[in-house]
Amino acid sequence: MGLERKRLDQNYGLLMEVFTMSESVKNYKKEAISIARDFHYSTSILARLNNATTESEICRLMIEGRHTKRYY
Repeated sequence: MGLERKRLDQNYGLLMEVFTMSESVKNYKKEAISIARDFHYSTSILARLNNATTESEICRLMIEGRHTKRYY
């Protein structure tokens, strides 16, 4: 699933949550970026794909890229 939570103890007993992407989401993201480049999606979509952290966000951006693609 999308993000996994890991808790790390910091100095002075503070607790901090760190979110990491699962391997399947990383692979999905890598493939989505490759496909977006192949289909010449806009640079803004590519930049947002690079910053995406969840599967749903990647999916939404791919749909947005498809709908905003100009075919000329």
